[in-house]
Amino acid sequence: MNLLNLFRAVAAAALAFTFLGAHAQSGSTLQAVKGRGTLIAGVRFDSPPYGFVDASGKNTGFDVEFGEEIAKRLGTKVEFVRVTGQSRIPTLTAGKVDLLIAAITKTPEREKVIDFSTTYVTDGSAVVVRKGSPIRTPSDLNGRSVSFVQGTTADAGLKEQAPQAIITKFPEYPAAFLAFQQGVTEAFIGQALGLDQFLKTDPGKFEVLPKLVVVDPIAIGVRKGDEEWLKTLNGLIKDMVTDGTWERIIRKYVSIPLEKPKV
Repeated sequence: MNLLNLFRAVAAAALAFTFLGAHAQSGSTLQAVKGRGTLIAGVRFDSPPYGFVDASGKNTGFDVEFGEEIAKRLGTKVEFVRVTGQSRIPTLTAGKVDLLIAAITKTPEREKVIDFSTTYVTDGSAVVVRKGSPIRTPSDLNGRSVSFVQGTTADAGLKEQAPQAIITKFPEYPAAFLAFQQGVTEAFIGQALGLDQFLKTDPGKFEVLPKLVVVDPIAIGVRKGDEEWLKTLNGLIKDMVTDGTWERIIRKYVSIPLEKPKV
């Protein structure tokens, strides 16, 4: 083989390799997960009851258990990757996880970047204040200081209800609550389903305002256009609701009544 033919052969092989690699990357996540034998799920570690670290240092919470159940029903193992409110979507779009089951709210803005499953739980951003506070509704936060977590829907809700609120953001919920607890801010915004852990630190000292800043439909996040994977996950959510698994897992972590997902 002369030099020109050798060059052509190498170029053809490189082109074929590139094509096959691109084809593999564009395939369904479902097939990748089954081929790997492991589901890689992005979960929160700072957001009880969704995902948090227990006394032994292990990730737990209902999102974690749902992730384990999904893997079980797929016939695979599960590996968890800890994500924050800010890092979760970039972690998914970069291909570092197969899905996000990470207390993530389905919003029109986020749907431009990723796709979402059926809503599997409905939550909301609630305001916590000290007993006797003059703050009675979210709109009363105008001109007052409030702490919450980066990358949450509380931002959009406050822009509508209290655009003059003085906002301090933190990467994790415990730090945001601590700022409020120590008097750095006058209010704290957190996920309604996860507030028990904070309220019990000083029983009777704080109260939750009845009006939510925003209602949050929580769903599983997947990469754009992965229809087979999305259809599979929606089917698994439906099965878990129908056979009682959803309620069994939720009741371990949430004491307030919750309406079952409409599947």
